[in-house]
Amino acid sequence: RHGRLAYGRLAAVVAAAILVWLALAERAFSIAWTLAPIAAFAALMIIHDRLLAKLERRRRAATFFEKALARLDDRWAGTGETGDRYLTAEHPYAGDLDLFGKGSLFELLCTARTHIGEDTLARWLMAPATPETARTRQEAVNELRPRLDLREDLAIAGESARTGVDPVSLAAWGEAPATMQNGGLRITMWLLTALGVVGIAALILWLCAIGGFVHLRGGLDSLARDLALVVLLVNGLFLHRHRKSTDAVVAAVEEAAHELGLLSEVLVLLEREKFQSPMLAKLRQSLDAEGERPSQRIARLNKLVERLDSRDHVVVRVLEPFILWTMHTAAGVENWRRHCGPAVRRWLTATGEIEARSEEHTSELQSLRHL
Repeated sequence: RHGRLAYGRLAAVVAAAILVWLALAERAFSIAWTLAPIAAFAALMIIHDRLLAKLERRRRAATFFEKALARLDDRWAGTGETGDRYLTAEHPYAGDLDLFGKGSLFELLCTARTHIGEDTLARWLMAPATPETARTRQEAVNELRPRLDLREDLAIAGESARTGVDPVSLAAWGEAPATMQNGGLRITMWLLTALGVVGIAALILWLCAIGGFVHLRGGLDSLARDLALVVLLVNGLFLHRHRKSTDAVVAAVEEAAHELGLLSEVLVLLEREKFQSPMLAKLRQSLDAEGERPSQRIARLNKLVERLDSRDHVVVRVLEPFILWTMHTAAGVENWRRHCGPAVRRWLTATGEIEARSEEHTSELQSLRHL
């Protein structure tokens, strides 16, 4: 299907080129007929992208089971996450027991897709637990043991690589005080919206006037130009006045909140689960929130970060003085942090704990043999 769709897209491009030549050079028919292959190309592109995403998920599922078979056959060393970043010379037993590094216990056990799950598993390996804690963890592991679909879904969720989300930085960013008070933030967002709407209207009117699409009378052409210049001046002063605060917001969120797509997908999987063991039930309950689910809120933050990344596009740079793209997005980020930031640490903790338990069951016998 992948090959057929690729050839179909190529055929649509060739058909469009032929129609353009027939319409312009031969005057055979209207140029509007080229819209048909263009629409076909767009439809095939959407279908193709969905197929590629499905194909990638199937490949990751195959890799998940191949790695499981490799663990059973004792061929796992050097194929997983080594956890070298957790190894310190001061730890009393990490080196003696090969907790981290190539062929280590961490590499054998860890199937986490997020840094949060990796950090949680490493913390458990490096610190003793009370007998009661160990028993409750094993109850959770026993409940997760038969849930193969959940473990497979976690393994193939999101991007092909582990997420770059740093749980410590993201939680600290969420808990940090917002740069604007709630009232000031609300006024700023309303003002940005008003300036952006006026800027877009002025830009459209000006472009239509100079392009001849709209014939304005009574000197209104020059009025449209003057209005655009006034908007540029006002928005430019507004951008200059708030440049430092905007840069601070952008720098903070780009440092702490990047590659959030995988985290959102993992949260979606966990939100739909129901658990019976006390520890898992408590962790699952910590994901409950009024209004939007945590996965939806993280996805919304991810979209805001992607919008900030797009500010370097040449089109956005040209339109920035009119639409105030960066400032409006930065205000949206601050609004998100004010409403959702304090709960981020709770969501990250629950995600890491559940994910770490879902991988604890995978290699119990092998880990005992390893030790």
